[in-house]
Amino acid sequence: MKYPNISRLLIILIISASFSYSFAQKSLSPRFDSIHTTKVDTAETFKYTILNLHTIGTGYADAGKCTTSPLHWKGKDWLKVLAFAGAGLAIHQLDEPINNVAYNNNSGFTKGFSKVGETIGSVVYILPTIGATYLFSRITGNDELSGLTITAGKAVVIANTFVTYSKILAHRHRPNADTPSEPNQWDGPRLDLKDGSFISSHTASSFALATVIASYYADKKWVPPIAYTLASLVAVSRIAGHDHWATDVFAGAVIGYSVGKLVYKLNRSKKIKLIVTL
Repeated sequence: MKYPNISRLLIILIISASFSYSFAQKSLSPRFDSIHTTKVDTAETFKYTILNLHTIGTGYADAGKCTTSPLHWKGKDWLKVLAFAGAGLAIHQLDEPINNVAYNNNSGFTKGFSKVGETIGSVVYILPTIGATYLFSRITGNDELSGLTITAGKAVVIANTFVTYSKILAHRHRPNADTPSEPNQWDGPRLDLKDGSFISSHTASSFALATVIASYYADKKWVPPIAYTLASLVAVSRIAGHDHWATDVFAGAVIGYSVGKLVYKLNRSKKIKLIVTL
């Protein structure tokens, strides 16, 4: 059958369009073909890698979400709260005996250990260290490290905010403030930070930082144990130095860990990426 020239042209165009469409569909599809393989993968990354006014503003938002998080707790979350509360009450019964043990073993080693823990866990040293690491990350162009330092800084500051509120509301006397030491000296709300034993700021800061680091390097089996061990040593040093009761550091560890976990989660997002192999 013979077709006019215009008809042949239309048929050629239709066939060409059909092949082009088919090829385009195969190229966009993540399925395997004989030329290349395309697959979709997801990778977690930090939302904020540049420290600016917007990033600082997200810190306030994160603090608000940490504050209102109990409104979103489910049954298992409240069970955890009850478990922590029960553990706290049990430790409270041991506050005085533990302090007496520390007092009776007040050696030169104990004093040195206490001083080291005080330095490592102090927010006065932690935040500048985080800041210096952030500057290094920007100089080297390491966005992941920048995001990690920003997230860690947020967690430490937010955890210490909760600690400050607790100190103002509780005004618990420190173990070294009274003779003999009495763990149940609570003066209640007052607008100053005197007698601020509850909660331990050093412990909260250490555990907030350790939790962010441990969460990021969760695939490295040796990192979380080291991070939490160092944080725990800071907590123990605060008891050894008679600066805090056992319940003070326990509450600090819970606050630091909880804030660190939530802030890390809030500052991470999944990024979709295409992987093409020949």
